[in-house]
Amino acid sequence: MKIVFLDRDGVINQYPGHGEYVTRVKDLHIFPEAVIAIKRLKDAQYKVFIISNQACIGRGIITQGKLDQITNKLIQAADRRGITFDGIFYCTHHPDDQCSCRKPGIGNIKKAVASVGKTLSSIKGAFFVGDTDKDIETGYNAGLKTILVETGRDRYKHVKWGENKPHFVVQDLEAAAEIILNENSGHSRHRRSRA
Repeated sequence: MKIVFLDRDGVINQYPGHGEYVTRVKDLHIFPEAVIAIKRLKDAQYKVFIISNQACIGRGIITQGKLDQITNKLIQAADRRGITFDGIFYCTHHPDDQCSCRKPGIGNIKKAVASVGKTLSSIKGAFFVGDTDKDIETGYNAGLKTILVETGRDRYKHVKWGENKPHFVVQDLEAAAEIILNENSGHSRHRRSRA
């Protein structure tokens, strides 16, 4: 089974800014190239899951209902292109709650995998695409290949990477999709990260 896990803010839609959240439907600005990328992955029979921290709920910044409205805008935008996400998993807890679903924890990845009758050990070769060091750490914690896109918070050169450097660094989700599709067809032509 081919599976891709995507962060949301900074990957699918514009990053709202450090310490900020998308709090209104009108502030969810979806990258056109991201929709194209997801369409290509779905057409190639990938399961596509969104895994995102949304502590704006736990912090009392917005309500669950407002987050649902924002999510519905994303789902509707995807639906117009014939895209159906296989699951959207948010951690809405406050960071101090230290829950296992908050990235870099992998609780939500486990839930996503279980929803399609799989285990982490059975999806080797799956990818996690994110825009932060925490996303990359999440991917490593789950045993996944990782791609850092530079459309969001972190730029590769601005992070003091430890052992968990991204496997690939690319401009955007469209370039990430190209890597994923090529990797699993055995024709990868893209550079690995500057590890």
